[in-house]
Amino acid sequence: MRHLSRILITALLLTLTQQAYAQCEGPIPRLCDANGDYEVNSLDIDAINAAKGSPASTPIDMRDIDLDGIITVLDARACVAMCDQAECFHDPNFPGYELVRLLDGPDLQARILTALIEAQPGTIIELPAGVFNLTSELSISTDNIVLRGQGMTPNGGTVLNFAGQISGAQGILATGNNFVVEDLAVEDTPGDAIKMVGSNGVTVRRVRVEWTNGPDENNGPYGLYPVQTRNVLIEDSEVRGASDAGVYVGQSEVIIVRGNYVYENVAGIEIENSKFADVYNNYTTGNTGGILVFDLPGPPVQGGEATRVFNNMIIDNNEPNFAPAGNIVGRVPAGTGLMVMANDDIEVFGNTIEGNSSFATLTVSYYFVNPNVSKPTYDPVPEKIFVHDNTMSNNAYDPQGDAALVGIVLGSSQDHFYDSSGVGTDAGLLVEFPDGLTEGQAICIIDNGPESTVGQFNVSVILHSIPGDLADSTDPTLLHCTHASLPEIELEPPVDPENPEPPNPLELCDVAGTDINADAYLANCPNLSDYRLFADATNPLSDPNGGGVIYDLTSPLFTDYANKYRFVFVPEGAQAAYRATEVFDFPVGTIIAKTFTVQQDLRIEGSPEEILETRLLIRRNSGWVALPYIWNPSKTEAVLTPAGGVQAISWIDLDGNSRNTNYVIPNTNNCANCHGEDVLLPIGPTARSLNMDFAYTSGTANQLEHWDNLEILSGVPADTSSIPTIPMPDDTTASLDDRARGYLDVNCAHCHIPGGSGDTSGLYLDYFRPFGLEVGECKTPIAAGGGSGGLAYDIVPGNAAESILVFRMASNELEERMPEIGRSIVHTEGVTLVADWINAMTPVDCAAP
Repeated sequence: MRHLSRILITALLLTLTQQAYAQCEGPIPRLCDANGDYEVNSLDIDAINAAKGSPASTPIDMRDIDLDGIITVLDARACVAMCDQAECFHDPNFPGYELVRLLDGPDLQARILTALIEAQPGTIIELPAGVFNLTSELSISTDNIVLRGQGMTPNGGTVLNFAGQISGAQGILATGNNFVVEDLAVEDTPGDAIKMVGSNGVTVRRVRVEWTNGPDENNGPYGLYPVQTRNVLIEDSEVRGASDAGVYVGQSEVIIVRGNYVYENVAGIEIENSKFADVYNNYTTGNTGGILVFDLPGPPVQGGEATRVFNNMIIDNNEPNFAPAGNIVGRVPAGTGLMVMANDDIEVFGNTIEGNSSFATLTVSYYFVNPNVSKPTYDPVPEKIFVHDNTMSNNAYDPQGDAALVGIVLGSSQDHFYDSSGVGTDAGLLVEFPDGLTEGQAICIIDNGPESTVGQFNVSVILHSIPGDLADSTDPTLLHCTHASLPEIELEPPVDPENPEPPNPLELCDVAGTDINADAYLANCPNLSDYRLFADATNPLSDPNGGGVIYDLTSPLFTDYANKYRFVFVPEGAQAAYRATEVFDFPVGTIIAKTFTVQQDLRIEGSPEEILETRLLIRRNSGWVALPYIWNPSKTEAVLTPAGGVQAISWIDLDGNSRNTNYVIPNTNNCANCHGEDVLLPIGPTARSLNMDFAYTSGTANQLEHWDNLEILSGVPADTSSIPTIPMPDDTTASLDDRARGYLDVNCAHCHIPGGSGDTSGLYLDYFRPFGLEVGECKTPIAAGGGSGGLAYDIVPGNAAESILVFRMASNELEERMPEIGRSIVHTEGVTLVADWINAMTPVDCAAP
């Protein structure tokens, strides 16, 4: 009624104004005439839509139909009815859609159902203002449907009340693609309020869901409920009273939940068994738990990961848990701000978390619920959780339920609590990490304010008597670490029913511009120049675009005496994460470029070089991909060549000898042989290989410190001199052991490491591994065949001539040589270094019992 009264007042004022104009014999203005041409047509509707969100310019602004002082989409819709043109309707958000406007009347429910059944793809079904009591579920199965009302407020909006529902399990059920529901309210459904299943493209905008009696276990479980969907947007909506989750997105991918007000539910917002989600700018208050990110074994889809929770207000979520008995959310302690269960790769930052009585953040394994879970496809242990730079106050002041256990074990409640169940134990559980989480899997909680407390212990040891170390601690430095920032979620273009194929990423390649083509990281572009990595597309040796940074390694990988020019391009505003021993964790969108050249004369610094190939490693959501590009004969372009190639090269070596070889450019499968067959990773960007000075154009600086100053790498130690570093192979000031072990680390350990392609040999050559049997000391070969050269042991201390390692490095026969790929000639200097190292060892009789 308020909406109608405003329009009537506007009409009255306009009538008086028109009378004044008539007395002056001037043209008479009209409501909705935005451009002042005394007609109402599509140009006016477009102008009102374009002004959405702007304040009215005068007390009687012809664009502000409801006199609320703001030009909104509701004004545009009201003006459509006043249009002089037969084909006036045009919604810029839904071009080409037809409008079906339903008027108020006693048979509205039947007319809504008929409209939904008869709707063709590309239809907007618009409901009138008012409160309507419905008895049947509204079901939509057609693609490209918009269901909209006149607003979500009780006064002037569209309210669908299902308190008397007798048919259907939901208030609204949608199964078609590109479904939009906006500007309406759903109240008091016996079951879920709005459920969307199997849809690609879901938008919920300015929708209110409410159980008007407030928190009650008899309320419907879910308010806004997309499940097994893709490309989900839930924004500017309100949910109150759900007995499970107000906003729940389950088993879905590519998700944005933003700008919502969610209160007095068990879980305010829950992202469950889903991937690639952004949850931000929401206000969650008065719930049992503010925001939940779960991965559970029950649903058919597991493997939740890659969710960002940021810039939310998570305030006073202290509602007693009113979930029906048996629901998993019934285990959420009242007073929980944010809870992560068994999910991976979660980033929580920039939130204001205040007044939650049990925890600010709670990270737990599913073993907290059930240590006997046995589903083979399920991982119950949370990994790679990154909680940082949040604003905290007055949390954990009165722990409820299971939360009280933290205070009992640790002596006081904790703002942040981490349950390490499954980590550091070897008790026969489904998934365990007896040696602890790696740097890349670590739980990191850092920079959340000086008074933010952090505690941890193995909950399953206490609750379920699982054998293992309790590992209790309140030392926050144990969780001081960082991970690479996760990328912003971008929804994919809507599915076109006439052309259901997804967009071709190659369309991102041939795009004009002068700076880096950052969006092209999604594509395997046919030409290197498509990425616009360098200011001069024909010169990949200098002048990178897009903040690219040149770097070098202390002990480079040998590739037929080729020179290498390495550059890293980290996306603007993102950072890689430092690792003490592992390869740095780079964010999605990172491109690493390595160009190989053959220098004409190695004796003469700066002698001419011929560019041979450029290899790219590109970090995508799915992981790293390797792309080999071969330069054409004129050196004007490098072309993607997945099959690799061979090029005859020649040069003069350091002794003045003319050399030549058939230089092999690897195919993409070869790349995986070195960079990882199961999980592709860079090799060179490690702390031990980058910790050196580099002569930048701006001056000489330590590379790690330089990356830190550029804010492309987080977590760099303040004292870089304390970082264990591989020396240059020819640095005689370093120990022979360090030089040789460093050479083997760079040239061999990418295969000879647990999980590498050389894993089955049992020979591990990574830098930090203590010397012994695993590193080859008196180790007999496994299935080496003729590759052993008739020798008995990988390394015979004191006797390089009897060591298989040296034999294979010195051979160029295909069945014998090591490394198997990446070289076509023997690296004489490398062989000498390793042989000297072995000969300098204390002799050992490997055959002795």
